[in-house]
Amino acid sequence: MNNNKMLSCKDLQYFYDERKCDGINNISFQLVAGDICALVGPSGSGKSTFLKVLANILVPKKGYIDSPSVEFFDFNFMAQDQFKNFGQLKVWEYLENNNSDLKTSIRDLVSNLDLTNEYESRIEQLSSGQFLRVLLIKAFLSEKKLILLDEPFLFLDPHVRLSVAKFLIDLTKTQSKMLIWSTHFLEEALCLSTKIMVMQFGELQQISAPEAIYWEPANIFVANYFFPCNLLAATINPDKKSVSTKWGTFYIDHLKLESFSKLSQVFLMIRPQSLLPNMNNIYTKNLIKFKIKTRLFQGQFYRYYLERDGREWIMDVAFHEQANNILNNENEIELHLPESQIKIIQ
Repeated sequence: MNNNKMLSCKDLQYFYDERKCDGINNISFQLVAGDICALVGPSGSGKSTFLKVLANILVPKKGYIDSPSVEFFDFNFMAQDQFKNFGQLKVWEYLENNNSDLKTSIRDLVSNLDLTNEYESRIEQLSSGQFLRVLLIKAFLSEKKLILLDEPFLFLDPHVRLSVAKFLIDLTKTQSKMLIWSTHFLEEALCLSTKIMVMQFGELQQISAPEAIYWEPANIFVANYFFPCNLLAATINPDKKSVSTKWGTFYIDHLKLESFSKLSQVFLMIRPQSLLPNMNNIYTKNLIKFKIKTRLFQGQFYRYYLERDGREWIMDVAFHEQANNILNNENEIELHLPESQIKIIQ
């Protein structure tokens, strides 16, 4: 029997038809109270279907769910029905729902989400972003321990979205709830979640802490989905200390190679900010030469698009006037791949 402190799912499967093309397949995971899980993946990867199965809107064809009481909000759908279902209600009427005991909690939430001036307004008078914040308050007034939010920050302005999300994350921890929210905003998924679930083609590719998703992706899809990465096919050498590639031999922390058999085919992954320009020839191994094709200013760093043998790599360099003056568009550049920053993907 569920003690309201854990969500456990095993081998969940749901398909919309016999072709088994659309739906979810063999999803297993666990969450505990205080967990904040971002659900990410391309459109059509099964995120909304998965949330509806957890919410008991769709009955799984196979598998097991042990879940506390659930509150589910589909923000895209509810925003479309803003005027049809709620238009004449005032904000406070919708939130209180004839329960005056909630007044203090409501006013605190309304104040924190910057809706004090709209408290007496009719819902039909609100903007989409204001109505979304009202729905978020409604979700967190619930006594249910599992909150499922489908695209909850979709209609919020960028400068509002992060502050609202941070407040609700803190609220989740304070109330010892579990929160699963789907999003296409990967930066927010990384910085606001305790876990991230990555989906593709209805299957769970990886569920891990944000740092592990970014630095230790389970496969090439996860690596590429979370921002740019550079990949290079390689073969593990018999010495288990290096790999061979079409661009030469690269030495890697041997601990990363122990679990692989010699001559295994793998991919090297290195994030753009981990590439180091060999400015004064201080590095003597793990070197590759590229031609710089384009440089884009990104605020806190420059992004360089590099080319070698028809392949594009990306390098991010923190803003440094001398370094970036040297790295100008027509130059060839030699880069160092630090052993500790090279990840192995099979």
